[in-house]
Amino acid sequence: EFLISPTEITGAEYRAVMGSDPSVYSGGNLPVENVSWWDAIRYCNARSVREGLEPVYELPSGRCNRRRNGYRLPTEAEWLLASGDDAKSEPARNAVLGVRDTKDLPALMEIVKRGPSPVASREPNQWGLYDMAGNVWGWCEDWFDSVISYSLAHNPEGPSRGIARVVRGGSFASSISGWTKGYRTSMEPERRSRYTG
Repeated sequence: EFLISPTEITGAEYRAVMGSDPSVYSGGNLPVENVSWWDAIRYCNARSVREGLEPVYELPSGRCNRRRNGYRLPTEAEWLLASGDDAKSEPARNAVLGVRDTKDLPALMEIVKRGPSPVASREPNQWGLYDMAGNVWGWCEDWFDSVISYSLAHNPEGPSRGIARVVRGGSFASSISGWTKGYRTSMEPERRSRYTG
């Protein structure tokens, strides 16, 4: 069992805790993006302190102490469970995703110009969670391993080290073509992207 936010963290929520919103697309109820994995775990620690909880991450190592009661990123297996049917089939009909034809440059540029949608602007999944598919990629706790295929029975910690962290769910600019099952990829933990939050 674990608790997870029903929506992506918004730029306003991030700013309230961290003092600024690093997003390329900011304003309203948009998800925060352009944050590195390190930024995400610093946010988790700062929000934990703000709410009287124990910070989970040891900085600067990034180690996670799950015995503490503060905020943390989901493991990849937890993300899979939370995503429900969104990770088991073609992209959910309510996902905020890009286009099927990735060679249509004007359509892609229009999507990039428009950016993500406000959080919870589509219907929730079976667990009442929004934007598990699309809008912005979500950082996971785990180091990325291209060989391991996570199942709900295999958790929750993933590899003990690596060079990139798992990101899941796709973004508003992700293709809706064939590789979409679960939208799984990785990024170096210090990297920031307008598509990842």
